Amino acid sequence: METLKTTVTKKKIGFRASGISDLCNTMGMFVFLCLMLYFITMRAIGLYELFALRDFNIVFLVTGILFALSSYSKMSKDGADYLTGLKIGIRITLTAILPFALFIYFYLTTDTTFMNLLKTTLNMGEFTSILGEIISPAIAAVIIFLEGLLSGVIITFVAMQYYKK
Repeated sequence: METLKTTVTKKKIGFRASGISDLCNTMGMFVFLCLMLYFITMRAIGLYELFALRDFNIVFLVTGILFALSSYSKMSKDGADYLTGLKIGIRITLTAILPFALFIYFYLTTDTTFMNLLKTTLNMGEFTSILGEIISPAIAAVIIFLEGLLSGVIITFVAMQYYKK
């Protein structure tokens, strides 16, 4: 009897972990697609020169993380375990931001006009003039990745204050 109970418990945990993994992958890919479509839309309608509009990207990341944490909280009857919630948020962030940074890298290698606009824009300030001289598609992708990762960690940390047990 004890062996059967242990087997059932292991299967529930395995299913639950798989459900969390699927949730993270689904939400991460959803956020990535939203980021990519938003970028392409801004480029298509000519608003790509307004770099302040990239701040709207955080809305997609917040939505994905909050939806996943809410779903996870409902899946677990006692509320969200703090460390698991942090892992969920970071995994969603990585699943969304890494492919988006790669997309930006490949986009900037093909669209030299946009890359030159980035260099020109970054050369406007005293501090940023150094960055404008060394900016490349790879550096831009790394900056986007680090900015997105930091945003995701902060969003998750703040959200877990609400969702924790």
